[in-house]
Amino acid sequence: MSAVMLPQRLSSNLPTTMIKKVFLFEVPSSTDWAPAPFPPFQPNAYFDVSRTIETKVAALRAFEGALKPHPHARSEQNVRALASVRGGTVGIAYAEAFFLARDLYLERSL
Repeated sequence: MSAVMLPQRLSSNLPTTMIKKVFLFEVPSSTDWAPAPFPPFQPNAYFDVSRTIETKVAALRAFEGALKPHPHARSEQNVRALASVRGGTVGIAYAEAFFLARDLYLERSL
């Protein structure tokens, strides 16, 4: 959250409401290694990636070291499986899950 506020700290001319939403994302093989006092990743926002899952997998293949052999959490098979599970949570084929940490529109309505 500190990084989100950095533009405002660097310039007095930028409005504090410049960044409207902040989404935190899960990183397979990192998120699941969170130490015990921290809760596991609990998404509250989902985006349909059914049309782009193949592009994501191709991009991961192109980025050296991003994919690991199965059964690693960042294997090609498990990247697809996680997208399928996240999609199943909200009734679509594939989804990316996020935690909406800040939403100025929602905050104004409260």
